[in-house]
Amino acid sequence: MREFPSGNGGEGGGGFGPLPSAAREDDALASVREATAHLHADIDARLPIGGGQAKLADYRAHLRMLHCWLGMLAPLRAQAQSPCLRRWLEDITAKRELINSDLAEMFGADEPADDGAAALPDEARAQAFLWGAAYVVEGSQLGGRMLYQRLKLRLSPHPLRYLRGRGEETSATWRRFIADFGRQVRGENARAEAIAGATHAFALLHPLIARL
Repeated sequence: MREFPSGNGGEGGGGFGPLPSAAREDDALASVREATAHLHADIDARLPIGGGQAKLADYRAHLRMLHCWLGMLAPLRAQAQSPCLRRWLEDITAKRELINSDLAEMFGADEPADDGAAALPDEARAQAFLWGAAYVVEGSQLGGRMLYQRLKLRLSPHPLRYLRGRGEETSATWRRFIADFGRQVRGENARAEAIAGATHAFALLHPLIARL
């Protein structure tokens, strides 16, 4: 997905973002990145919003897909045990609110958005699994910021609130996330659980993209 970051907050492509590099990543984060790189690349290649001729209709479809995806991931918050992890997963709600604002800007306040529904896998009780899912969600924000830079003139005057996200603070927020991730995901078992969580988050996108 090209709304995705490099490990060091660097620049890169469009859509869900460039594949992360290993720079400044600890072993656990690098392992998650490497294990899910093929999923990332496959989703990235299939997203219409990443094309050079993107229109507002493509952005609308992209937003509706992400609203559904985030809705599927929102129940993970209830499984979080640490305040640090809970704060990162709580941010899913804020992201969905930005999506709703963008949809209303284009199509009125009554524009429907699918809430999404997905059964939580048994592995979701593992805290490292939740960190892996949060990696995908938070990573998408840095790539979204890059996509904002590409599309802000093309899709003007729409404010593209979701893609703009945290604005100039986006890279700094990503660095805070990977620091928290590195402190919380330690050991071989936790690494495997984080990979499972990231894989789950990526896998939920596949049927949604197929409907675009």
